[in-house]
Amino acid sequence: MPWAASSAHGSPRDGDVALSLPKDFRSIQDILDKKVRVGTLTNVCGIVTDFRVPIPTAKTDWKATMTLYDITTEHDYDGIEFSIFRPQANIPEVNAGDVVLVYQVKVQMWNNNPISLITNTRTAIRVYSASKIPKHPKPATKALQPRAGKELEKTPTQEENMYVSYFYHKIDKGSVPQQEEYELMVGRSANVKQKFSLLQDVEEGKFADVIVQACRDPFDQGDKVTLYVTDYTQNNLFFNYTSDGVQDLDSGSGDMYGYTSKTKDSGASNKWVGPYGKMAMQITAWEPHANVIRDDVEAGDWVQLKNVQIKMGRDGNHLEGAMREARNLPNTQRVDVQVYELDDLEDEEAIDPRLKDAVRRWRDYRQANKRVKTLKAFEGKRKSTGRDAEDRTSKSSGGKRKSIADATDATDATDDGASDHHKGKRKHATVDTEEPSKPNSKARRKQQRAEAQKRVEAQETEFREEVLGLNPLILCESPPGRPFMHISSILEQQYYETAVDGDKMRLPVPFVNAKYCANVRVVDFHPERLEDFARPCPRKAKASALDILSDDSGNEAASSSEGEQSEDDRHATRWEWRFALLLEDVSPKAKEPKRLWAVVDNNEAQLLTFLDASNLRKDEENLSRLREKMFTLWGTLEEYKHWELAQADEARKRPPGVAPPPSMSDDEDRGTRRLSKAQLKFAPKVSNKPFTCCLRQYGVRKTETNPALANADERHRWQRLFGLFGTKIRS
Repeated sequence: MPWAASSAHGSPRDGDVALSLPKDFRSIQDILDKKVRVGTLTNVCGIVTDFRVPIPTAKTDWKATMTLYDITTEHDYDGIEFSIFRPQANIPEVNAGDVVLVYQVKVQMWNNNPISLITNTRTAIRVYSASKIPKHPKPATKALQPRAGKELEKTPTQEENMYVSYFYHKIDKGSVPQQEEYELMVGRSANVKQKFSLLQDVEEGKFADVIVQACRDPFDQGDKVTLYVTDYTQNNLFFNYTSDGVQDLDSGSGDMYGYTSKTKDSGASNKWVGPYGKMAMQITAWEPHANVIRDDVEAGDWVQLKNVQIKMGRDGNHLEGAMREARNLPNTQRVDVQVYELDDLEDEEAIDPRLKDAVRRWRDYRQANKRVKTLKAFEGKRKSTGRDAEDRTSKSSGGKRKSIADATDATDATDDGASDHHKGKRKHATVDTEEPSKPNSKARRKQQRAEAQKRVEAQETEFREEVLGLNPLILCESPPGRPFMHISSILEQQYYETAVDGDKMRLPVPFVNAKYCANVRVVDFHPERLEDFARPCPRKAKASALDILSDDSGNEAASSSEGEQSEDDRHATRWEWRFALLLEDVSPKAKEPKRLWAVVDNNEAQLLTFLDASNLRKDEENLSRLREKMFTLWGTLEEYKHWELAQADEARKRPPGVAPPPSMSDDEDRGTRRLSKAQLKFAPKVSNKPFTCCLRQYGVRKTETNPALANADERHRWQRLFGLFGTKIRS
């Protein structure tokens, strides 16, 4: 039996020796000191000081919470919170002072709160009734309660039973409340187990838990922050925000489906992006809540705020919220702010249904607000059209009317005895009817330079089209006067010039963010078949609040604005373009033109082809349109690729020993396969025209196992890539 004098478990009393923890058990102080890594499973022995009755959760489990402490924390009156998620019948009943053995419990640090314990599927809980625990050295076997419901079966060892009796009579029970006080605490937890409230139902003088969306970035006031929130319900005691300057609340990104990343510009913190009307409430938060809000919350984020005090604002007319440090748990740094990370909400059943309800209200508000704004825009356009018509009528006869009016004024002035002022007015009427004066010499020189520049650009365009034979059906958005780069120049290694201790140095950089214009032709493409140019994309390109709604959670507002959707449409897979082109430099002087692969992503492919991606293996009509478009871009290249694939397929089917010897030439870098001269003799000729396109250079992080090549961080390197952009095939 392991007896040991260990100061970690308390000093011996009355000549007793200290009994060490059973094997594989850790002290609560070790866990609080992070000597046990967060996320790992461990075993704990503790005495109960607090218990909150089970409450239902979003799933089938119920949640109960108890506070445990042991010999290592007895003098600090510190304990650790233990959250139990189980079916209600499987949650044990405990009293103050009961000893609990917890097996395979997970150490967690959730949402910046203190370290705590939480159950998992492997956790077993055994409870010893305090009144039945004998004194050591007798084992506490008779005090062991039957396991609750269908709780995991775990029989404590003799060593563990012996330790329970030692532990219970050894520990200072000053932190254990009296039975009457304990029952009162449990009763209070039963009365406040459901504080959740919609903003429309909050009342002055009460505390509420709310699930809300931030209407704007938090306003930092040093020791506190101010946050404006909404759950898209209306309360007549809220401030009335008008619609002036309000934009659609799109989770902080202006992108309903979350395709673009959420950025935070310098002016965003002052921009109101919430709903108008009496739907938003101001909340002031002090530490420790303020720190989390300040660092983790921005406009459009969904958050859960607990224990919000509802009170009347300074004006005495509008309700506000306040979040302070818990009075009954001082210095615990307990944070009642949970920011919903949409990327982590993969399990549909784990999503709080109250969050889903709020998102539905947000969606409904967006749709209704969108229709109102569309109607206002139509009315404004109609009024503007009327004004434009009046302006056009006025302009068509304005000069004439003005001359007549001026002439009338001049006549009246003469009749009354014209003064110098009136004479000037007559002169003004005469000037208005004259032809505009000729431009001065400076304006003429500027006009001449502009015309000369146009002639030079026209000559360059004519040269490119005549000498290079550029395809006029391919358009590029390159700005006028932008120089054209050869691919050899684009591929050159770039350097960063700096100085170290006064010595100039040129450091090679893995890539540069740059854009170019180039004259190229397509000599290869990937994937090898057009049917694979589109691929299914994940349901969540980027997490959006709307993604947490199930496919069958539509409503009339969504249907009326977006059209009726069949069941198949709602479950249909989204498709996106993704392919690459091998581009070859076009130069009449180059003997061996350089090449590079250019990626064409979904947005640029839509611009290039003016087609939406689909399942091209089933959508023959879209495939046919794509083939026609790409023929304009690369001519007969696809025919050559088909022939090349047929040759490769034939080679695979040919019996061993019959295949022709491979060519000694290596053309892999030129985008062609190794084919014999006899094979190439029958190959179809590739005929296509070069064209002007826009290219961009960028870098992506790739996993790298070789530390010598890891230039991004210890495990990653930068890879230079090129992409096509701003290029369109004319219809």
